[in-house]
Amino acid sequence: MKTVKRLIILILITIFVSFLDFSPRINAEAGDTIYLSAAEYGYPPFSLEVNGQADGFSVQLLKAVAVEMGIQLEFKLDYWSIIKQELIDGELDVLPLVGYTEDRDLVLDFTVPYIVMRGNIFVRDNDDSIQSTEDLFGKEILVLSGDNSEEYARSIGLDTELTATATYSEAFNLLSDGSYDAVLAQGLVGEKIIFDEAIKNVSPVYILDNNGISRIKLNLEGYEQKFCFAVTDGNAELLSILNEGLSIVSTNGTYDTLYTEWFPFLINDTPSMEKMFGIIITIIVPLIILVLLTAIYTVRREVKNQTEHIIKSSTSNQIILAAFEKKFNSEEEQYAYFLEETIRISESHDAIMFSMDQNHQIKVHVVHFELIEMDCEKVKLGEFIASSSFFAKMEMKNAQWVFNDFGNDLNHGENQPECLKSIKNSAILTYINQNQEMLVTLVANKEKAYTKDDMTQLSILIAGFVGMIERANYVKQIEHLSYHDSLTGLHNRRYLEEQMILLNKPENHPISIIVADVNGLKKINDSFGHSKGDILLKKTSELIKKHSKGDDIIARWGGDEYVVILPNSTEKQVTQFIKDITTQMKKESIENTPISIAFGYHSKVDTNHSLADSFKIAEKRMYEVKGRMNRSKLLN
Repeated sequence: MKTVKRLIILILITIFVSFLDFSPRINAEAGDTIYLSAAEYGYPPFSLEVNGQADGFSVQLLKAVAVEMGIQLEFKLDYWSIIKQELIDGELDVLPLVGYTEDRDLVLDFTVPYIVMRGNIFVRDNDDSIQSTEDLFGKEILVLSGDNSEEYARSIGLDTELTATATYSEAFNLLSDGSYDAVLAQGLVGEKIIFDEAIKNVSPVYILDNNGISRIKLNLEGYEQKFCFAVTDGNAELLSILNEGLSIVSTNGTYDTLYTEWFPFLINDTPSMEKMFGIIITIIVPLIILVLLTAIYTVRREVKNQTEHIIKSSTSNQIILAAFEKKFNSEEEQYAYFLEETIRISESHDAIMFSMDQNHQIKVHVVHFELIEMDCEKVKLGEFIASSSFFAKMEMKNAQWVFNDFGNDLNHGENQPECLKSIKNSAILTYINQNQEMLVTLVANKEKAYTKDDMTQLSILIAGFVGMIERANYVKQIEHLSYHDSLTGLHNRRYLEEQMILLNKPENHPISIIVADVNGLKKINDSFGHSKGDILLKKTSELIKKHSKGDDIIARWGGDEYVVILPNSTEKQVTQFIKDITTQMKKESIENTPISIAFGYHSKVDTNHSLADSFKIAEKRMYEVKGRMNRSKLLN
């Protein structure tokens, strides 16, 4: 009897544990898959707890993507080190906030980044003992447990100096209390915590640059974090859904709305009491000076300069905003637009914009010389710059130079282009982008000398331009992923369905549609592994592309099924197309298994029926062919 009771209890425990499975669950009533996600405590503004619920920029962004794509999510809250391991182990399906690293890429799959941040060192105010990473050794440093900050710290050799906390909020409060010397954190996260918790005595480390002229934040080289959504390794379907969703929310305004909501401290222009007091002081002092007759001219000149500075600042911002709204047809058009605005705002006549990578490879983007008509061909100009000792001295960093006697500084050579010989005075600005390429902008031949204010305004303009280019590249990458299959590079189902509507026009008739299904994919996967199955799908794609015309549309419909739309193709041409592929595929094999494809097609000559109707007919014929092939195989 006791044995029976124990058996019953064991069965009940087994049933209970089975309900704790964290794999995607099916809603019994709706029949929808629920994807399991999680958020970490205390990583504002990206991930945090609000009234016991997961919240934050990254959480809300993932929820917005889920709404657009029609999928359901279920969130829980836990510490980062725990939820990261649960995602790796497959107990979770997706996390909204994971910094991309090469090591993590071995065990997880990542979407395209939706935000990029750089790491900083945070110290107490008036503590000048830490000015570089070398100064961290021998100090007591706080990092977030399991975060990129800890990984970065250990990568540069820090070990006994480190103390890992469960949340960044805890770390910053410990630093503020004087218990530790510094915190390593992403700049945006650190400034958000300082803002939210009203910490008054902590700030990021700043250093002097440009011979003490500029005060810039110390960005940690190698501690750049690209935040993405991450899914379990191999979950290509969910990854494709999330990338497509990111594309949608980036273009419909949802992303910008969430950014404004969660990062108000970045766009809040209201001055603090301290700043207002400083402004009052700067006004009172000139008023006192006005008592002295000798100061009248000085005050008037200062007012004029400040007015010009404000106008230029406003103009720079307007140019950047207009560029974000402007539609460019090419990258060359983007560079030409910004070079023209750079010339205008600096009151120059001539300018050159080129890129230099870490191997000193030069790419000239755009050249403009107004006052002369001389040969300044891009290729020759690039070759000269690459061989010039003057440009070779440029270090890979953000910097500014002014040359009021450019000809002597450049040290003319025999191969120097005529356009460079015409330069009398110039200003050069360099800016490092996310790909560690240096964008070099040279403006020249201003009627007056270049000033510090010119350099400031040009720096604002060029930084905005680089930011616009990088954002545009991200959007292009997302758009490409939303219309293409990541394995084969072919168009995907979403793109094909749109084209089936657009192509149903008289000028495309007769129009044909082919549905192709690869035989034996499951057998290849089971016998030789999914990598061999992927090779089969890629070879099939290559076979179809090899025999298609330029205006044919080829798409991977899903799994082992392909669809081809052939505008202006008769039934005879379609049968020949299929015959050519069939002949070629007999020569191909995977692990001594011949490639076999079942085809079905339909051709229509008018717009009375849709391509969707033709697709159904072609698919039905394909399954009939596939059935005959299977029966023939059994008989053999």
